[in-house]
Amino acid sequence: MKKFSLLLCLLSLSIPLELFGQLQSPQEYFHGNYSKKFTGHAAILAYIQHLSANSDKIKWVPYGQTNEGRTLGICMISSAENLSKAEEIRKNHLAASGVSKDQSSAKDEKCIIWLSHGVHGNEAGATESSIQTMYDLVNPNNVNTREWLKNTIVLLDPSVNPDGYDRYCNWNNSVSNLQLQIDPQSREHQEPWPGGRPNHYYFDLNRDWAWQSQIETQQRLVMYNKWLPVIHVDAHEMYKDNSYYFAPAAEPYHAYITPWQREFQEKVGRNNAKYFDAHRWLYYTGEYFDLLYPAYGDTYPTFRGAIGMTYEQAGHGAAGRAIITDNGDTLTLADRIDHHNTAILSTVEMASKNAVQLNDEFAKYIRQSIQKPIGKFKTYWIKGDWNSDRMLALRNLLDRNSIVYGQGKSNMEVNASYSYATATTAKGKLDSSDLVIPASQAFSTLLQVLFEPEAALKDSLTYDITAWAIPYAYGLEVYASTETLEFRSPKVAVRKSKTTPAPYAICIPWTDLGAAKAVSKLEQAGLVIRVSTKPLTIEGKMYQPGSLMLLAADHRKNADWDKIAYAILNALPVDFFPLSSGWLAQGNNLGSDTYRLLKTSKVALVSGPSTNENSMGHVWHFMEAELGFPLSILDAEDLSRLRLSDYNTLIFPDGSYDLKTDFLETWVKGGGKLILMGAANQMVAGKPNFHLINKEADKKSDSLKVAVAPIHYSDRERSELSNAIFGAAIEVDVDLSHPLGYGLNAKTYFLKTSGRVYKYDDGLTMVGTIGKNPRISGFVGAKKKITLKESLFFAVESMGAGQVVYLSDEPLFRSMWYDGKLLMANAIFMSLR
Repeated sequence: MKKFSLLLCLLSLSIPLELFGQLQSPQEYFHGNYSKKFTGHAAILAYIQHLSANSDKIKWVPYGQTNEGRTLGICMISSAENLSKAEEIRKNHLAASGVSKDQSSAKDEKCIIWLSHGVHGNEAGATESSIQTMYDLVNPNNVNTREWLKNTIVLLDPSVNPDGYDRYCNWNNSVSNLQLQIDPQSREHQEPWPGGRPNHYYFDLNRDWAWQSQIETQQRLVMYNKWLPVIHVDAHEMYKDNSYYFAPAAEPYHAYITPWQREFQEKVGRNNAKYFDAHRWLYYTGEYFDLLYPAYGDTYPTFRGAIGMTYEQAGHGAAGRAIITDNGDTLTLADRIDHHNTAILSTVEMASKNAVQLNDEFAKYIRQSIQKPIGKFKTYWIKGDWNSDRMLALRNLLDRNSIVYGQGKSNMEVNASYSYATATTAKGKLDSSDLVIPASQAFSTLLQVLFEPEAALKDSLTYDITAWAIPYAYGLEVYASTETLEFRSPKVAVRKSKTTPAPYAICIPWTDLGAAKAVSKLEQAGLVIRVSTKPLTIEGKMYQPGSLMLLAADHRKNADWDKIAYAILNALPVDFFPLSSGWLAQGNNLGSDTYRLLKTSKVALVSGPSTNENSMGHVWHFMEAELGFPLSILDAEDLSRLRLSDYNTLIFPDGSYDLKTDFLETWVKGGGKLILMGAANQMVAGKPNFHLINKEADKKSDSLKVAVAPIHYSDRERSELSNAIFGAAIEVDVDLSHPLGYGLNAKTYFLKTSGRVYKYDDGLTMVGTIGKNPRISGFVGAKKKITLKESLFFAVESMGAGQVVYLSDEPLFRSMWYDGKLLMANAIFMSLR
């Protein structure tokens, strides 16, 4: 008996402690159902709690909640020793790399890797694979992962988009057959609109890293910036007949991506290939998924010094639990999990084996960004009111991206200043009140990429848009200098509350979205709003048409109108001026009929399978989350039988609509405002009673005669580029006297994401037009540039008592274009007659 006890004691010394717990594999925990059906977010969180309760190698760290109340968080996975001093390791990493100013003598020996699963909710295999990966990393019997975790901390986000993931899981689990159904025509492979890909507001979160318009991204990036991993893997899925994609990425690589980042992508890819070869699994690299647009889950970390990589497994929402592929094979959910798990564990292995060099190269990247930043510009400065909504939006963007800024130290002339407005270089005047951004800072490369006038594009075949420069997107007066200019910590003046008693009127200049937010609140409070259709001068400053006016005379039945207005306006980033008289020194007096009443907006947004879900979500989010304005959401297929007289504004997002327009014409003629965005314009283009006409280039014109040479078959895709647009910023001439142009600049950049071009037409009020020689940032093909000349960008057509608003592209695209939002606010709130 004593011998047996001694043997048991000796065995216990050699067996990891976790074996005495109740640690269960996914198959054990989910009773054999794992990989056979979709798990769901709540069940994944329950499994994480199980792992945390039975292993000292994993810790769950929540970082926020989704719009629908689901918990967001990361699993921190490492050796028990590392987890016990995780905060010390984190701070040491930031100090050693130079990101923080904390002094640390310890060497940065632990490698931090972040794994993002399922940013697109219906790419559910990516999220499902996180379960197996978590288990394999903490499994005490896995000698490989046990060794890797000695010098690696893995931060695993099991579901970046839980709202979309659960939308997909709940649907698929509710329609799936008892037995596997691999027929792609079966309903469990026909995901309904809007699908699980986007989040609650139907945004594509994989395009939101830099802009951070969505709460999931905002909360995630706070945690991400606390750790600053040296590797980030973004796990996705693509269509069923693809294979598996991993690094290295496709061209074009942005020119600022370093040789080391390219080299390590190659190393990781070769290691992944080793494991895939052993299983004889198919894969490809260097195709399709490029590294240019800065707001992806691979590019954004890359521009902050990490190794950012996208992994794509065949599957996607249509694959369901299993589906037959074109070669007659069956792709199962278990296959998808295995492939992702293998590639990701291979990457953790490479992180562990190269931990010292990864940390050294990351620190080198940060040091160079601070001491010798890439790019020709050393300082950017921006003019404008620090407290304006426009400037506040920019400051929020900079803060969220950890970009340092301040104010000018003194007024001075600066040589060789590049003006974004004129694309010329001359002397510039830096004022002490200007916002100044130094290029010498930790995340200089991201700053340079976000501010570059032209994307550093080595190849025109790209996966996404090619223009995003902040000065164009935010409509700000921005200058860039090759000199390093001194700056001081920002001293933002606190906006003082205004409560002048018994005003004759309150004026709110329409200069940015602050005024639009005011309209939203004031309308909901029941106040009467007028808008000036002529310029006016307040306190010595001239304002273009569009200023809002609240008149005491319009509120004779509401004695507290001014108190209500002050409470609303003082809570917003908006300028306003109480007036004691209706007499204006410059501008029409306040009793003039040039101050038109604004109708209270009753807005309906069209949705449904005909609608582009992203475009619809962009409007939904803008109205509800940004402006705080209520709206009804109607299915396009129901419109002809609904009581549209309940609404005075009807918005059709980008989409492909097959509707008869008679009932819409009748509604517009009765006083309705129809807003068409992007491809929705095709619903009426060229039809009787509508003056919107597609513009086709005159093929007989000498201006389009291009020397034609035989095209090699392998070059056919590239030959089509002459007629392509890859999300370019186009200079648009705006009629500032028209309500649709209020608050904009006479020349305003807008993002053009489609190739549709419309003619000038006398039957339209042409408010935004593209001239003969517009400035362009981003890629536009040679033939398309010709077609764009002298074309329509946005316009209004009067029809009876109502109007049709034509917005040729989507102004709210990804919520990244500030002036696009202002244009949309004009379309919704302003009287356009």
